[in-house]
Amino acid sequence: MVAVLSALVLVPRLGQPAQPIWDEAYYLTSTQRYLERTAQFASHPPLGLMLIAAGALVVDGNRDLPTHRLAETKSVKGEDVSVGYSYWGLRAASVVFGILGAALFFRLALVLNGGRLGAAQAFANLYIFDNALAVQFRAGHLDAFQSVFLLAALLVLAVASRRVKPRIADALAFGVLIGLAAMVRLNAVVLAPIGLLLPILAWRGPKPWRAAGARVLALVGGGLAAVAVVMTIHVAVAPLPPMRGEPAGARDTAFVSPTYRDFLEGKRSLSPAVVWAAGSDYRRFIAADFAGTPKADPNGSSPLGWPLSVGAINYRWDSDGRTTRYLQLVGNPAGWAIGLLGMLLAAGLVCLRRGLDDDAVLRRRLMLTLLAGWTMFMTAHLLLAQQRVLYLYHYFPGLLISWALAILAFEEACARWPAVARRRMPLLAAATGAVLLGFLAYAPFTYHRPLTHAGCAVRTLLGPHVADCR
Repeated sequence: MVAVLSALVLVPRLGQPAQPIWDEAYYLTSTQRYLERTAQFASHPPLGLMLIAAGALVVDGNRDLPTHRLAETKSVKGEDVSVGYSYWGLRAASVVFGILGAALFFRLALVLNGGRLGAAQAFANLYIFDNALAVQFRAGHLDAFQSVFLLAALLVLAVASRRVKPRIADALAFGVLIGLAAMVRLNAVVLAPIGLLLPILAWRGPKPWRAAGARVLALVGGGLAAVAVVMTIHVAVAPLPPMRGEPAGARDTAFVSPTYRDFLEGKRSLSPAVVWAAGSDYRRFIAADFAGTPKADPNGSSPLGWPLSVGAINYRWDSDGRTTRYLQLVGNPAGWAIGLLGMLLAAGLVCLRRGLDDDAVLRRRLMLTLLAGWTMFMTAHLLLAQQRVLYLYHYFPGLLISWALAILAFEEACARWPAVARRRMPLLAAATGAVLLGFLAYAPFTYHRPLTHAGCAVRTLLGPHVADCR
């Protein structure tokens, strides 16, 4: 049911608007280079880009169009894309991962709330019916991929924390998943330290240092293995040198080292030395790109405003003189408020007298871990905001953690106060109703549907930052 609901949100009108949405202007070109097996570098690690290209390979609706010119540049304007170009393939993998993420979030909620199906479904609605997530997941963007790997890592952490002693396989799986999330967007690295909960819990027995050390090695080894595998696939699927005489090829060629060049020219076979060289070249490209990223732009936002969904972005607007269609990145106000409230409540609850039962100990342990992770994530991005512009979607990992904290805080409140427990279902029903109303209110922004000026203005009552009505 969760997967079906998520599909009903993400799939309709997937090919519309038939224009590049935000960073699709870059991913259109990188996808075409992967399809042509041309080596390249990008602003982000290659895993998300390869997954977008895989979706385009499977859902090939542009076989008869002249698409080669997309590979010649790093960014493309909508008017330069062939008439009739189908965007389904570009967006397909993101939608599939968005649906998978809904199932994972439901499973995580089920673990965090002790197996209560109705409550888990209610909390899954936070993910399914969030307008900002839906806008990103319905486009050929990176966020759905990173969210899936991060949710899977949180699920591993939640399940492993219930064991008497977490297994080495748990630490290895967490390391691999965080490594995969970081190979979509590097900011996931900030959350790697929460995995240290596993070696801490293993610190018991006659030689605790050995058990904890083995799990630390598994965490680090799993992350490094994920990076190595992703880079190996990136090199293997694109064995042709960058195109000569074209803007994209010239830019990429400047970062190709002799070892990697020998492989691309057929002088060397694929080997660890080639993968290492390609990875080093990729790192240098990202560093150079980071140095050229502006510190601010009109669509940028401060991490201080992210928990309140401050930083909406208008990806596109089209007017017929009477109505305007917006494609707007804006979060569901009810869902984001629940995340913020849950996080604040969790912070307060961990300061109260500890519960004595096992479930209370588990909840407190996870709340402390996730609060530390959220704090590290926000602190890192506050520092990063001094170096480059950031956008609202950079908060998605923090948003997912805030929802996990809301689940834990709600269960802890029910356990501590019988009056709250007696009202469990009415409270969840009220929260679900608020989430659905918020989603429906902002749905025209999510699906690029026509609004009059008055209709748009009504939707800004919860905050003038929602939209610039035209």
